[in-house]
Amino acid sequence: MTVQARSRIGCLLIAGSLVASSAPSARAQTLDYNALEGVFHEPVTTSATGKPQRISEVPANMEIITADDIRRSGSDNIPDILEFVAGLNVRRYGFAAADVGIRGYNETSNPRLLVLVNGQQVYLDDLGRTQWYTLPVSLAEIRQIEIVKGPNSALFGFNAVSGVINIVTYDPARESVNTATARVGTQDYGSLSLVGTTRLADLGGLRVAVEGFRAREFAATNVAPGDLPFRASPERGSANLDLRLRLTPNVQLFASGGVVNTRIWEATASPYYGTDYERTNWARVGLAADTSLGLLGLSIYRNELLYSFNGATETSNFTDTVFVVQASDLVRLGAHHTIRIGLDFRDNAATSSTVLAGKVGYRVYSASAMWDWQIIPTLSMINAIRFDHFALNQRGALAADVGFAASAYNSRTIDQPSFNSGLVWNLTKQDTFRLLAARGL
Repeated sequence: MTVQARSRIGCLLIAGSLVASSAPSARAQTLDYNALEGVFHEPVTTSATGKPQRISEVPANMEIITADDIRRSGSDNIPDILEFVAGLNVRRYGFAAADVGIRGYNETSNPRLLVLVNGQQVYLDDLGRTQWYTLPVSLAEIRQIEIVKGPNSALFGFNAVSGVINIVTYDPARESVNTATARVGTQDYGSLSLVGTTRLADLGGLRVAVEGFRAREFAATNVAPGDLPFRASPERGSANLDLRLRLTPNVQLFASGGVVNTRIWEATASPYYGTDYERTNWARVGLAADTSLGLLGLSIYRNELLYSFNGATETSNFTDTVFVVQASDLVRLGAHHTIRIGLDFRDNAATSSTVLAGKVGYRVYSASAMWDWQIIPTLSMINAIRFDHFALNQRGALAADVGFAASAYNSRTIDQPSFNSGLVWNLTKQDTFRLLAARGL
């Protein structure tokens, strides 16, 4: 056994049995990032394959922004932090309105980028976008931001076409974050952030965060005079919590929730300017259990958006709700093979008193499978496939000028596969060669 192979085994022992085996002593534990980073002296992740991996071993074009990188950047928001990553493009429309694209593919809303917070999608379905200032997370809570470039639907799921940005927060069962941060700046900017963590005996931990800011919008240039009366200064207020509990030695419960209120002056696709008023409600609960059948995972979450737009040429509102159920099983077969299978169900529904009559939405049923093979200590291969069945649906009366009958909505389906294949060769401790092929959906 090589020294490198022994260090990998030691790493997995430190991490606990995140990748389950058939041993009866398996424990459902969260990943101990500090211990693994201390062994390998580089960032680690589980988001791509479900098992702990060094960044140099991940079968994807991934970069990780650490908490130290965030602190040294001096930035007070996520889009400004992402500007430091090569291959990412950040376009601003105002003080608190920004779009983020990968590899030059930057358009309004960037609907093909999957953004996650601890694996929970924060993409807003109403207009197909990520509204960065509505995310239920504060900078002080972030352990690392994982950026994956290129299509990765089979590994990460829904909408991972141009890439993935996964925001990972500190685990309150292992790490305490207790901070108070106040900022002032130009544009009459002022913000306050409070984060506190408490241990729940030896069972887990709870973290609570509240924050907000107010500012004055940038001076208006190239804006139609009729839009200016509808301009409001940006502001944000949020509160969120993260709970981790060990129910038994083999079963862990996690739960999170938050509410965010924002007011943002931004451009529409028209393009005209107006003010967005948005409230997002986030709730998630899940279980992880080590069993003789593998590491079983179940996650259920609900995202709700209450949106209104007020401008000179347009006034609209939406209520959009997304309900997602995800189940997975991660099995370690011997020392060299890891298998993961997954099932996803996604239900989206939108209503509006201004632009929709009745309710319109869709459902997606998905199944995926992954095989990770450690061929030799320095060479690994991964193959993953996913199949999605999409069905559009509509209920209630249709607007008079929509141009379609109700049957047209309820007969629309899409059935498509996606895949990821990769070969990772660790040439030296500093050099990694990746050969990747993928199709995103």
